[in-house]
Amino acid sequence: DVALDYFGSFDSFLVSAKTAYAWRGDDTTIFSGSASVRHVPTGLNLTVAAGSQDNGAVTGSYGYIKAGWQGDLIDWGATAVTVEAYSGSDIAGAGFDSSSTAIALVQDINRYNTELWAIWREYNLDSTTTSYDPATALFLGARVRF
Repeated sequence: DVALDYFGSFDSFLVSAKTAYAWRGDDTTIFSGSASVRHVPTGLNLTVAAGSQDNGAVTGSYGYIKAGWQGDLIDWGATAVTVEAYSGSDIAGAGFDSSSTAIALVQDINRYNTELWAIWREYNLDSTTTSYDPATALFLGARVRF
């Protein structure tokens, strides 16, 4: 197995990237990588990721992208908003296509060491033989740090 990672800054940008390649004893190979960039003055950020797995019979692959913003929208603390999308081919099995889209909001409440969050996500899965109904989920939560 081999992995590389990088973290650095260029002018007003923070950059993080990772990649890995793995060989398993059953002749399965896995490749994955991701990169994130954040523009510090504006709070705009972007993450992309992709990967593949080949076990000799099926080669599955996926791609992911997330764009966001973090800043001080209200006096309580930092606000973060993201939009993301995922697409996979043969990840769930041969002949399956999967996808997901989401919108997320996180609001810090500094005074109480708390984060409030909400995520709306839609899931889709189809195969060459079956079509499934999409699933939609709304997640709401809070995290309190002690």
